[in-house]
Amino acid sequence: MNKVFLDANVLMEILFQRSKYGEVSEMLKNYSNFYISFLTCHILMYYTELEKLDPNNTFKLLNNTQILENTDTTFDLATQLYNDKDFEDCIQVATSLENEITDFITLDKSLAKKYSDKLNIILL
Repeated sequence: MNKVFLDANVLMEILFQRSKYGEVSEMLKNYSNFYISFLTCHILMYYTELEKLDPNNTFKLLNNTQILENTDTTFDLATQLYNDKDFEDCIQVATSLENEITDFITLDKSLAKKYSDKLNIILL
């Protein structure tokens, strides 16, 4: 099966069982290797702590992914992609590109539109 990069909002959908939880769960059945940036770990833990959720559930979710490093090269690529809006998206896309993971799942319409020429964006 394919490998896929998961935007932070995809894991947030699962963690909080939001409105697109079922759709996300179905889509993920098409993949076996899930990749995220190290930044996603921070984002999920920030909201876990903010909402006073059990961190073990978040750790369990994160343990089902392969966490990719964010390096100086990632930062350099992200700065090249940046155009005065949403640097977090730039880091996510740069991490995916740097690791040659072309399938990218997101719920972010703006990200999908902006980077569809660089990645195979799957918008849910």
